[in-house]
Amino acid sequence: AVDFTGPIVESVVGVTAKQKTLDKRNNRGSLASQEARGNAYTMQEKCRRNQINFWLIAIETDGAMSPSFLEFFNHVCNVSNELTGQNRSTFKSYWWKRICCRVHHLNATCALMSTAKIRRRVLRVPAFPVSELQLHQIQTDLPDSVSNRESYRDRQRTRRAISRRNSRPRAR
Repeated sequence: AVDFTGPIVESVVGVTAKQKTLDKRNNRGSLASQEARGNAYTMQEKCRRNQINFWLIAIETDGAMSPSFLEFFNHVCNVSNELTGQNRSTFKSYWWKRICCRVHHLNATCALMSTAKIRRRVLRVPAFPVSELQLHQIQTDLPDSVSNRESYRDRQRTRRAISRRNSRPRAR
């Protein structure tokens, strides 16, 4: 059984992920669910009694990973080596990069969505569906001097020409 959580960091990096894993591991459920099952076991205890490996995966929104996730990831790498004969370090490196890139991509998407939401409030633009956000594009308007490459290049050429003229020794 794998349980994933992505807590938002409100304090020191890594602390929130550890706390979330402890909270989930010790979760007994609501009183109604305890009465329905007829016990007050924690999630970890329920899984252990049913001979299920219980892995908590906590990755903070800034990318910090909990010790339980690192333990899980190392276990997967070891099992891949034992079952399929794959090179453990190559397998670990490949999947580590994929996971980290995906986490950062999700963080960037969340940041763009938050920025667009705040921008709509500031500009008093009516809300529109997430599907129209164009998440793969920059959500801010660029000034013409930056978005129009020709005018930007012209300004840079002019600056270089002026600095060259000023740096030449003057004849007396």
